[in-house]
Amino acid sequence: MTRAQNLDPIESRVADCLAEYIFTGRLIDKHDVQYYRCRDTGFIQTEEPYWLDEAYSDVIANADSGLLSRCYSFRTIAALLVGDNFPKLNRMLDFGGGYGVFTRLMRDIGIPAFHHDPMCSNLFAHGFDTGLSGQFDLITAFEVFEHLPNPRTTVKELMSHTDTLFFSTVLQPNKQLKSIEDWHYFLPGTGQHISFFNQESLRRLAAENDATLFTNGSTLHAISRVKLKFGAAQTGPLSRVRRAWFRATH
Repeated sequence: MTRAQNLDPIESRVADCLAEYIFTGRLIDKHDVQYYRCRDTGFIQTEEPYWLDEAYSDVIANADSGLLSRCYSFRTIAALLVGDNFPKLNRMLDFGGGYGVFTRLMRDIGIPAFHHDPMCSNLFAHGFDTGLSGQFDLITAFEVFEHLPNPRTTVKELMSHTDTLFFSTVLQPNKQLKSIEDWHYFLPGTGQHISFFNQESLRRLAAENDATLFTNGSTLHAISRVKLKFGAAQTGPLSRVRRAWFRATH
């Protein structure tokens, strides 16, 4: 579907500045969508996402064949981070938790996790849904940030309920992105990915919330007002061995 193109700068969704047009890409094989890059941070965003109702006709995209394996991986890393940083954790929240698989896995190893996702049925963690209210020692948000139409608003809201937000999103590659074909993570077939981060844009969100960014430089990140031990999320050999040991024993 071809609409009148707006090639003028638009407001950035992560900073008080403008974002400049970089290219047009076709989403869901029908919508010609403009993409913009934040002048200050390099964050990439789509135009106002008018197609989301269509994109989320199935909340969990059929193309997402790695959902269960990711949940097991996130469980391992999150459990290690909890052990390293929150030995007296009272409760944690999985925001955008989908079918509740991650919440179920965390509770199965004794961690008091709760589920929140108003857009998706909780199939695996019945009885552990909760609203976004009160305080949590930790909030997780896996495979959520790339879906956010307004990251600043969402991060501010989440950080009003916790001092530590642990999340995943794939950072932009170290190359110039000139078309939608230049990076698989644009995922044009589903139309669900609309926000694309780099480290600078995540640092900006952290600073706005009086927090620090912790990152493995690739896929896993935390915004926290407390100093974190973040080794469990790193990509080095010792971290990999530690995660393998945890999987083998839990």
